Amino acid sequence: MKLKTKISLLLSMALLPIMILSCEKDDSDADFGFAKIFMPQATLANLNYNVPSGRDSATFNYKIDAQKVNVLLGVSRSGKLDLGAYSVNVVANPDTVTQMITNGILPATTTVVMPAAMYNLPQTISVSDGQSQATFVLSVDRAQLKTYVGKKVVLGVVLKNPSQYTLNQAINKVVVIIDVNQLKL
Repeated sequence: MKLKTKISLLLSMALLPIMILSCEKDDSDADFGFAKIFMPQATLANLNYNVPSGRDSATFNYKIDAQKVNVLLGVSRSGKLDLGAYSVNVVANPDTVTQMITNGILPATTTVVMPAAMYNLPQTISVSDGQSQATFVLSVDRAQLKTYVGKKVVLGVVLKNPSQYTLNQAINKVVVIIDVNQLKL
């Protein structure tokens, strides 16, 4: 009887290091996915980003101050990989809006392409090491926006030229549609 106990104990001790060394990381700790840069707002409603949106001031997708309407936008990176710093250019694309009007996607009678003198958009967005995303604003002149009552003022915004990673071409752009009548200017 003692011999069986000793053999079991020795066998257990011999197998313990093998069991410990054979343990693998959980799948939740593993790196997976593809590191692609995109605009979170582009995942909404066929790339159209309607302003205003949200239920109350805590969830609105814009902020108004004395001179500006600041439309909240962002950049993000997918994939569960090491979070290295990156930057990406932000470019206005009014030609997209013009094509949408020409093709009847946006109504010509109530849609206005946002004039370049009406807005400010950062040229580059930098995301810090250890972060996957950052926010930025499309800043629109409030006084000029008021002159378009009854219209929707629209601008295409595109991400380009990432410093690392690649762009998700399907969701790297949005069409910001500001419904002037819905904003309390």
